[in-house]
Amino acid sequence: MTQETPTSTRRYARVLSIAGSDSGGGAGIQADLKTFCALGCYGMTAITAITAQNTQGVRAIHGVPTDILRAQIDAVVEDIGVDAVKIGMLHAPEVVQVVAEAIRRHRLPSVVLDPVMVATSGDRLIAEETVGTLVRELFPLAAVVTPNLDEAGWLLGRPITGEDELDAAAGDLLALGARAALLKGGHLPGERVVDLLALPGGERHRLASARIATHNGHGTGCTLSSAIAAHLALGLPLVRAVEEARAYILGAIAAGADVRTGHGHGPLNHGYAPQPQRILERPRAAEPRLRAAAPAHPGGLSRRLYQPQVRRLATQPFWPPSRCTFAQAPDWPRLRTTSCCCSVPTILCCVPGPARRRALGAVTTRCGVLLVSGANTQPSDSSKSRTLSHWPRRCSTCRG
Repeated sequence: MTQETPTSTRRYARVLSIAGSDSGGGAGIQADLKTFCALGCYGMTAITAITAQNTQGVRAIHGVPTDILRAQIDAVVEDIGVDAVKIGMLHAPEVVQVVAEAIRRHRLPSVVLDPVMVATSGDRLIAEETVGTLVRELFPLAAVVTPNLDEAGWLLGRPITGEDELDAAAGDLLALGARAALLKGGHLPGERVVDLLALPGGERHRLASARIATHNGHGTGCTLSSAIAAHLALGLPLVRAVEEARAYILGAIAAGADVRTGHGHGPLNHGYAPQPQRILERPRAAEPRLRAAAPAHPGGLSRRLYQPQVRRLATQPFWPPSRCTFAQAPDWPRLRTTSCCCSVPTILCCVPGPARRRALGAVTTRCGVLLVSGANTQPSDSSKSRTLSHWPRRCSTCRG
């Protein structure tokens, strides 16, 4: 068998779950891995805690030492790489610190933060002092946070008791530092379930569906957040990823609604409509450590790019205003840093709009998205400049 070279453009969509283990298999990393697999992604884990639980409740929690947690994340990122991250149960402040530091150090993309605080059974899963650390350290690093109403109430210090309070609560979550917030309204009474996705600038997306009668709701929050991460890894923008994830979880709930598993709150049917493992035709990222490159343009389009601060590379802001080259701002495609065969770092980004046609190397693909690439110069040695006209220009949306 011939081994594929490191520059191969064929790879899986890679999603890392940083969460606790559920021995009953319905939630935590077990639910995350089932979801990643069902949606055609390659799942990886960094376990934060081991729980002894079943459908009736949590019996014991054993925290994984922080040095082991750090080693798990480093081992995965430094070898396999990550396209999206789902964060679940972080039971102690020092665990939150380790995860936040790893996200910054490796510049991990598309982070979905599910602030798990209480299990479906009602058992508390984190220490009270962890909440403040979670907000301070991880909210600014996440592409979206996905609390349910109980968790949002803890975060905001007040209960949320009606659908008319969702908009104000979502706005307050953004004020805490979140770039986007999906407030899940499944705990409200009524025949309709309403979730609210809040984005900066007052943009709101209200997602409603009929309530499914079932006793099997264990792991719904874990499954939804991991489905969002999976769709982000597959290249969907945030709003579309949330919509697709919500459709998947509604199908999983309905498919397992009348199945009996255990004597308490049973799990979803994660495998009700499995997708084949997706193979992506994208350049393999030279992760995680790349020196900053300065994409050059004869007309002065580009400016020097410093990490982790992204400077705008054009007079018009087609580059997302983000702290980090691997961070994903709402409604923008994910930035990808790659390396060509001559080992010169390259910045590739799909950007919308015909106004960007003047960008160096821009080509229009079948879906109307512009794929921008260009010449790249190492700041320390101009002789290393390369024009990447040979680089395969393929859009992650239409493969054109």
